[in-house]
Amino acid sequence: MQKQSFSRDQKPDRKPRQGGDKFIRISDVLPIADIGEISDGEFNLDYLKSYSHVAELEECIENALLDVGHYPYQGRRSCALVMGRAMELLRDCYCLDAPRGWVPVMRCLRSTDGDGYGPATQRLEQLQADMNSRSPD
Repeated sequence: MQKQSFSRDQKPDRKPRQGGDKFIRISDVLPIADIGEISDGEFNLDYLKSYSHVAELEECIENALLDVGHYPYQGRRSCALVMGRAMELLRDCYCLDAPRGWVPVMRCLRSTDGDGYGPATQRLEQLQADMNSRSPD
């Protein structure tokens, strides 16, 4: 796989979220290539019913998570980062476009300040609670 360059909008912020003394990585919050989770519940899964390349998309999501999973998790912008990388891989590897609705969801995630209320946000809250409960007072 070739080296990836990120646009300014895709670069992770410099201040990673912390739980105790440990940084929370994208792969901690998004451990599997689940479309509902990487979009923090924003992507309408009904669009996949008419999309004939779901297997390729899921493979590209897995590879995107391998590529950027070590980055610090920065809320919904990190979800957009994974979606954007998966879209790039889908185009580069298979000459395919992402399903309908993909790009608007990425834009929504990039523009959202803070966290949402979807699966990624819930997992982050659980990770933070677990880390805080383990750290000595």
